[in-house]
Amino acid sequence: MTANTDGWWTAEVASAKTGSDYGYVLDGQGPYPDPRSPWQPSGVHGLSRSVDQDAFGWTDATLAGASPWFSGDL
Repeated sequence: MTANTDGWWTAEVASAKTGSDYGYVLDGQGPYPDPRSPWQPSGVHGLSRSVDQDAFGWTDATLAGASPWFSGDL
């Protein structure tokens, strides 16, 4: 893995495909799930699964969303 300037670590795995299960081996222990993984189908202690975020058909392009600032009185 390679450290990015923003503090994240990345790796390119040519054989990985959408839906591939993966985990990390650290100091000969593991595999451990990816703590940043968006999909852990076997629970928090199981392997992570790769996701193609661009393949999801978003249908909420016109959603205005909520204000990022709380509009109520504090």
